[in-house]
Amino acid sequence: MTLTHPFQTCSPETFDLFLRGSRIVFWTVLALFAYVRHSSMPRKISPDAILGMLPDKAGAVGFWAGFDYLFMAAYTFFFSICCVWAAGQFLPGSFWYNLGIALAWLQILQLLLDMAENYCMWQLTLGKRDAALERWFRFLAKAKIPLFVSAAVYALAVSILVWVKII
Repeated sequence: MTLTHPFQTCSPETFDLFLRGSRIVFWTVLALFAYVRHSSMPRKISPDAILGMLPDKAGAVGFWAGFDYLFMAAYTFFFSICCVWAAGQFLPGSFWYNLGIALAWLQILQLLLDMAENYCMWQLTLGKRDAALERWFRFLAKAKIPLFVSAAVYALAVSILVWVKII
């Protein structure tokens, strides 16, 4: 079985443009995100730290949650295209090829989890504090991490293997 992804239908020139462009957008948005986070959020970002800031810094938390949507779009596109590129280094249908394509598709799930987490954060900043919403917020904050890390590790590992000419 061979998995496929829409990015594979792009011409090589278009794919290269997407890869280079997404890299520029990702790092630009990441730099802006880091600046905003550093200037308005505590050093340790965890669901409990964010919940502890409410209601005193609800405006900063709400702004951060809104700004995070730019970062979500950037990293979803960036990691999807990086995983598709990395998968292309392997024989179609092989385990490593299919893993890369599956990770590219899973970035959509990661995006949805992150969007739901931010929705919960916004509800909490608006003063809708209840135990179920806080549990969902904590769950969603942790559920997206394995998807992000696995895509990043896969793309980085394949990039290194290509760089040292192992594959």
